[in-house]
Amino acid sequence: MGEHYLFRRKLHTVRGNWKLIMDAFLESYHVTRLHAKTIGPFFKDGVTSGDQIGPHQRAAVGRLEEMEGVDLNDMASLRRVVTFAYQLLPATIIIPSPDYLNVMVLMPQAHDLTLVEDFMLIPEPPATDKARDHWERSWALLDGGVFASEDFRAAELGQQGLSTGVVDQLTIGTLEGGITRFNQVVEEALRAVN
Repeated sequence: MGEHYLFRRKLHTVRGNWKLIMDAFLESYHVTRLHAKTIGPFFKDGVTSGDQIGPHQRAAVGRLEEMEGVDLNDMASLRRVVTFAYQLLPATIIIPSPDYLNVMVLMPQAHDLTLVEDFMLIPEPPATDKARDHWERSWALLDGGVFASEDFRAAELGQQGLSTGVVDQLTIGTLEGGITRFNQVVEEALRAVN
């Protein structure tokens, strides 16, 4: 990452709890549904895996491309068929796309308000108008479309629903193991400082 070029960055104000935003990067069944008009068509439904690295997590979501013949030991090849999301405790997300990185830092301001700073890092400064156009379209798709209009909006709607008080308990299902692990790690971290 240290050798990448900062192409764009934007600060978003999300009227929702920071953990509702984090949830979107800890499960993947929402991808083909919530992102049906943006990135959803590029992914296989339900092809996902995740693991824990200390207090951090990594999720992997399979794209439509077939994995046969892909060298699983070559990260560049793997990134063409799998999208990873790294969740770094407490509130940073790194998403390596095939040719760039998004880094999001979640900064809780209140129980129902989070600032999210999104950074787009590309391999090198754009040398041509065609390259600049490519990166601008990628930025618009991810930052403005997928993150702001879909993930952050879903978190805001979830917050609105929870704020009514009608729902007093949420059940986390088996497809949401990353969310369960994340909440356990957060609880452990909070107990450790009290």
